[in-house]
Amino acid sequence: MMAVLCEAINVIVPVEVLDRRYPGGRAGYKADVPNATFCTDGVLTRVGFMTPIDTQEWAEWVQDLGVVLQAPDDTFAEMAVVEAPSGLTRPCHWLETGVVDGVMSAWVAGAVRGELVAPQGWLPSGQWGFIPDEELPGVPMVSEGGIDVLVDPQTGRPSYVGRPFRDVQSFDEMVRTANDALLGHRFGEACDWLEAAAALRPLDRNWAGILAILRESRDQ
Repeated sequence: MMAVLCEAINVIVPVEVLDRRYPGGRAGYKADVPNATFCTDGVLTRVGFMTPIDTQEWAEWVQDLGVVLQAPDDTFAEMAVVEAPSGLTRPCHWLETGVVDGVMSAWVAGAVRGELVAPQGWLPSGQWGFIPDEELPGVPMVSEGGIDVLVDPQTGRPSYVGRPFRDVQSFDEMVRTANDALLGHRFGEACDWLEAAAALRPLDRNWAGILAILRESRDQ
């Protein structure tokens, strides 16, 4: 039995769960992964992220497509989240984790950990950590092609954080802000936020209709 790499924050889903639950099975899942971190040992699949908020975005996506996250006993059901170097973020009956040769990995519970499986091109010398969500706003940041460049204000050294869901999260935040503005009767502000959101991706029918009304009112 082999083991899958677990660096930064990882979502682990068994192959048989994907084949049973996910649209398109393991191939459909791999095609939907938003970065280059997918790997599998044939039994488990792993996808990694560098921030908790991106991990949550992916976990919610997978849940919406049929994979169950939490069992009634508060353990992981059909997928698990593993952080390096601490391991599982809640108990899991079917998964074990551990640091071997300085690398966090995961394997099927009860099996002997075997050879490590990692994404193509991965090197142990290039291991990634993760940055807690609460620390992100406090660090000077530039976004370049899905990568946040974070600069340590004391040393000036940059860190690079992959953010595959940045546009999705920005869109959702803009729509929430527009809704708050509407509730506060700040219609011009709501119109501005919806226009900004629409520049990222199409609004759904409801919000598109609201934006049309706000634009008409503004232009009169």
